Amino acid sequence: MFPIIGWLAFLIHLLFALLCIAAGLYYIAETIEEYTTYSKKIMQKMTLGVLAILTITLFTEKLPWTMFIICFIANLSYYNLLEVFPYIEFGQPSFLISLGLFVLKHYVTLNYFADNYVAYDEVIGFFTVCCWTVPFTILISTSANDQILPMSGSQHQGQDTLSHYMTHKKKRSSFLSVLEGLK
Repeated sequence: MFPIIGWLAFLIHLLFALLCIAAGLYYIAETIEEYTTYSKKIMQKMTLGVLAILTITLFTEKLPWTMFIICFIANLSYYNLLEVFPYIEFGQPSFLISLGLFVLKHYVTLNYFADNYVAYDEVIGFFTVCCWTVPFTILISTSANDQILPMSGSQHQGQDTLSHYMTHKKKRSSFLSVLEGLK
């Protein structure tokens, strides 16, 4: 009977963990939608931080130059993609180039770690910080474009339309509004 209870408890813990991750991602997406200007600055600093970490690991961990160059160029493409944030469209060339570099970066990195023994926690650390953090944050933030009011092409540069819209809107329908109502 105890093995069945153990498996049941494992499934309940797994379900709660998935629910917590989903709630966290939803909250992050709502926050990015609400504060697009600050989100852009944070994502740009994250990208520059990853570039600095890649440069440091090149010399301290003796990464191959091909892996370093591909990872570096991929992160530069993410930084370039953030120049038009939150107006990211899935069909634009810079997004498609970033997506291709994301796949190439993973292929090269996985091949490196398959051929060279590195401790599991270090591999997960490298993937989390250098491969996943910036692209997944950009992916989560693509919903911010859905809430942007239409504007002419030249006017949207440098303005935080969503924040302006949300602060002047009488009735907000967001997760943050629900939390503020529960206070």
